[in-house]
Amino acid sequence: MIKFWEIKYAIKCWWLRRKARKAIPLGSIYEDCSGHPMVAIRHDFDGDLTGVSMFTGRVGCCSYWHCGPVPLTYKQAMEMVRQNSKV
Repeated sequence: MIKFWEIKYAIKCWWLRRKARKAIPLGSIYEDCSGHPMVAIRHDFDGDLTGVSMFTGRVGCCSYWHCGPVPLTYKQAMEMVRQNSKV
């Protein structure tokens, strides 16, 4: 028998995933938990966002629930890349 809290958790996960996909669509730029501007390339079913770093070109993964990736504009991302290249 399915318990009420299992249904409530499933609905909450579905809603958060849907909200996150609208906030950071594929191809958009976001800041991950390590402070790198990333280009979103994949949404996982468990709530992770995979992207390519604009600093190093590495592929990284960030969780919507644990890391909290932040959407960036193109100008913000390019300013971060310029500041990183001076270091």
